Amino acid sequence: YWAPGNIYAQRGTLSFDWRSREAVGKTEFPIFRVGYGDHSSWDMVWMRIDYNGHGFDAFVTDVNLGRTRVSYTMPDFPKPDQWVHLALAWDETTGIKFYVNGKMVAEKAATGMFDAALDQFGPHSRLIAPTGVESSYNYDRGGDIDEVRIYDRMLSDDNEASLARHELPQAIPAVNRSLAAAVAPDWQKDWWFRYGWNRPNDVPAPLAERAMTIRKVEIHDVFDLKRWWWKATDGIPETTWPGVYNRSRLIGRNDYFQLPDWDCYSLSGKTVTFNMPDEPWNHLEISGGAWGRMGLIPATTLKPAVDATDTEQGTKLFDRPQGQERTSHQFNALMAGQRIRFTNVEQETPIGELSAYYVHPGVEPAGVAQLRYKLSGMVAADNESLQPLVEFIDGRFPVEQRMTMVALPAGAPATKRSAAQTGLPLVHILIPADFRAEPIDKGHFFSYGWQNLGAGLDGIAIDLPAMNLKPTHGEYIPLNIQVKDPLWPMRNMLDFSFSVKPGEPHTLWLDTRDRILPNGKSLYITIASASGEFSPAVLEGAAVRLIFKPWKDARPEHELDRFTQVRDNYANMVEESVGSRRLNLWNRFDADISDLLRVNPEHEQGRIYWHEANKDQPRAAFVAPTAPAGVPQWAFLQVQDLGYLKRLINWYVDNRQLPNGELGGGLSDDSDFMNWWPGLAAMGATPDKLK
Repeated sequence: YWAPGNIYAQRGTLSFDWRSREAVGKTEFPIFRVGYGDHSSWDMVWMRIDYNGHGFDAFVTDVNLGRTRVSYTMPDFPKPDQWVHLALAWDETTGIKFYVNGKMVAEKAATGMFDAALDQFGPHSRLIAPTGVESSYNYDRGGDIDEVRIYDRMLSDDNEASLARHELPQAIPAVNRSLAAAVAPDWQKDWWFRYGWNRPNDVPAPLAERAMTIRKVEIHDVFDLKRWWWKATDGIPETTWPGVYNRSRLIGRNDYFQLPDWDCYSLSGKTVTFNMPDEPWNHLEISGGAWGRMGLIPATTLKPAVDATDTEQGTKLFDRPQGQERTSHQFNALMAGQRIRFTNVEQETPIGELSAYYVHPGVEPAGVAQLRYKLSGMVAADNESLQPLVEFIDGRFPVEQRMTMVALPAGAPATKRSAAQTGLPLVHILIPADFRAEPIDKGHFFSYGWQNLGAGLDGIAIDLPAMNLKPTHGEYIPLNIQVKDPLWPMRNMLDFSFSVKPGEPHTLWLDTRDRILPNGKSLYITIASASGEFSPAVLEGAAVRLIFKPWKDARPEHELDRFTQVRDNYANMVEESVGSRRLNLWNRFDADISDLLRVNPEHEQGRIYWHEANKDQPRAAFVAPTAPAGVPQWAFLQVQDLGYLKRLINWYVDNRQLPNGELGGGLSDDSDFMNWWPGLAAMGATPDKLK
């Protein structure tokens, strides 16, 4: 079952009846699980309720990979034909509570923020994730599930007792979350912590001038020791550096399901190196609980990967404090290229996302074309081309985080909103891709958009009005703006934090990576604030401009970014042979590579990846080498083939292997890979090296 719209990570209650059907023994097995929308763990599990060999375990996973976990021993475990009622309630502002037959048997305070994009849920499985749904190995056992009920909030003890009696709960707790201190001061604390505004004397850098340029500096090469690890800078907060370990040091992770195929070195999680592109940068945004030292290392070598013995930390840029989720760092000095290396104090504690920017005064260019809009929160988001985004927002965010505004060109048809919007200070801005599907007014149609526009999006300019709000941090109000990928709203193309003074207008030129926009896909921006007074009314009438550049000039960044996304995503699809549209890992890969080949149908490596995933299609033309005179063709080709295998294996020894022997895929997959080696060595291919 799809999780979006059914289960929210931030808070909720899941309850159901269960019976084992067959007698249980000492072997543990999952009863219910909920998967992430994406993650850096193989099974991508966010929630699990298990039979633990003596009762039940239950947990939810926080954004920093720790698990808020409880374990319960049931003295008289139910017989196979007896039903037991189980319920788990969670709220990232408090923690979790676990109920058996209507009585709370365990609770634990939250280990961190739970907020995350979710994918699917279901019972009795080894895997329920964007990579697949399966039951096998010691997970191959079932049971009976009945009366699944899901709520979007943590229910009371009385509510849980009613559910166990199969009665509809009465007097369900209200949800009235805002930043007003009189309502609940803890919600302001949690909201500020989420965006990194919880340090009163460390606010995001104020905008220096009325017109500011924020240029996204895209990082394509990130190395965890000798392995390319493009997870902590891919725009998807749920993916992290490092990968998840088997016997993890992190709270709540080391359990009875010992998977041997973790996906990193055992020495991972200590340092990570980002190769900065050869362009100016002066601002870094970091999310995740990792704390330690960020250093600047000159790019003195063309070899991007680093050895485990490379302990150079470089010139210190800053120390990232412990106990933070998000920090922003703006530098007085302008830098260009080079490498930055983060040295982690506590191994495994992750970085969720690191992004770089060049922030400086400046206005948007004229471009070869512009599309102009005004923002309004007084109209409904009922444009047909906006519906996929509306569904995404409703499925991803709890009700108090769904305030929306629509960007409308002059004269566009619109439906008046029936009521004012309230909630936490987060505004979703939707820019429709098309108006031709809207009702015809008096025989006239309306059209405005980028359909088949022969140019690429250079960036987005937005005029922020003078906000007459009370400052929240000294004389400033912190804000955060995010621009979503038009193909995949779970990915940010830009995620930037800044501060403004009340009463000062600003124009932001969001110089995103160039995108040749697809037809029919609307654009999506969010703006969040530390001020509880922030709402759509504050932004009413603000101007937004889409600036376009020539197609040929936009194409290089579009191709490079999409192909990097394809490479990263495909690496996660190989083991499980993901290929179904019922699985979102395939859908994201399909969207990215289709967009790459739309812009450049002759992208050579893109075509190779596409064929790997679609073997039914003809492969690219290939002319086999010809054997020398007197040498049988079959024998010649066999030697050529072994030569390629030799090249592959020696590449891993030279470029991926650490002094302790690891290749970076975990002990199980490293061993599987090395099964190829003995035969080649026995045939005389670098035998001493392979030995």
